[in-house]
Amino acid sequence: MDFVGRSKELDQLHAAFAAAAAGEGRFVLVQGESGIGKTTLVRSFIASSESRQTTLRCVRGLADAVAAPAVLFDGL
Repeated sequence: MDFVGRSKELDQLHAAFAAAAAGEGRFVLVQGESGIGKTTLVRSFIASSESRQTTLRCVRGLADAVAAPAVLFDGL
């Protein structure tokens, strides 16, 4: 499946990747409203980067799907 309409954002991810591969630290945050294609953008970037010789480490964070988030600290 072709990914269209986000070439600018995809180019920005590739530029950040190239800078990181050159030894410059990078942190990229993809944010936006629900349903605008954030996950598709990141998946497309990862798929297009798999053929590179440089190792790619991608860490994703996801929203908790439950109504009440789990307690991370209970004050003990």
